[in-house]
Amino acid sequence: MNEGLAEVDLRVGDEVLAFDFASEDLVPTKVIDTFVGFASNMVTVGISDCQTITCTDDHPFAHRAQPKDKIKFKKIRDINNRIREFQSVVLPSRWTTISRDVCSPEMARAVGYLLGDGCLTYTNRRLDFTQTIPEFIDDFRRCLDSVGCRMSDYGTKDKHHLSGKVLGKNVVLNFIREHGLLGTNSSTKFIPPAFFTATDDVVKNLLVGLIHTDGSVEGDNVRYYTVSRKLADGVKRLCLRLGIYASISVDQRRRQTAHKDVYRVTLRRPVCLPLLAPKQLKPTRPERKTRHDRLLSIYDPAPPQAIYCITVAHPDHAFVCNGFVVS
Repeated sequence: MNEGLAEVDLRVGDEVLAFDFASEDLVPTKVIDTFVGFASNMVTVGISDCQTITCTDDHPFAHRAQPKDKIKFKKIRDINNRIREFQSVVLPSRWTTISRDVCSPEMARAVGYLLGDGCLTYTNRRLDFTQTIPEFIDDFRRCLDSVGCRMSDYGTKDKHHLSGKVLGKNVVLNFIREHGLLGTNSSTKFIPPAFFTATDDVVKNLLVGLIHTDGSVEGDNVRYYTVSRKLADGVKRLCLRLGIYASISVDQRRRQTAHKDVYRVTLRRPVCLPLLAPKQLKPTRPERKTRHDRLLSIYDPAPPQAIYCITVAHPDHAFVCNGFVVS
């Protein structure tokens, strides 16, 4: 299913994600009409450098001024012309989809560990895993044992390699290969598409493995770091499945040391994730309903260009494009 992006390759009958005003969830819907044109009144708007969209200045966006207000469409130029505290757009809060069996929760957590601290290039014909925290090494070993694999070390405490319990049968390696991850490196790793329609338990365990390796806990928030933009986008999309608000930004301090863009995915209060010590959440404030509204931080003129629009069958006529709810 397409993620809801209004791309030129969408056709009538294709399935995209619609936004339901009552539940603020994403639900599947069909494209019922398309439009191709050219416009000169173009602007680039966004809530961060990592989430922008280019559209006409009269394009309708989902908006509400106050928490108790009903969501309605408002032209983006009118939203931008309001006083600062009301220059907000509504973002989806959850993605509801039909769940499918992808793998066991233990396999998902093992894949999360490998996406974080695993070497998937397969240069030495082995899957390597590097980790120093004993609790996470034991947890990873437990996951491998449950799926029929084992982990051995290279004579050091931090570097390990995976193998099957039965000679020539490494189910984790086969899973990594089947889903296109074998041969990827830190800059090209991604979340396999099958996980976006997996069960909630599988999604939670995949995120736990990722956070245990490349995440940090700050009170009741989690920050996940990666140099792969595709992986960062995938983590954000998985959070949407669970109703966790997540945002992406570029960490400038880490960028200076890594000499490349380091993407930071911030997860707001992911209390549904069964994280282990020493990365358990430490609540610092009472739980409250989260508003998935964000202020505009970017509103710049854009050059004239071709435009492509779609109409969806959902009665609210709202769909998602680059993470924004538009019509």
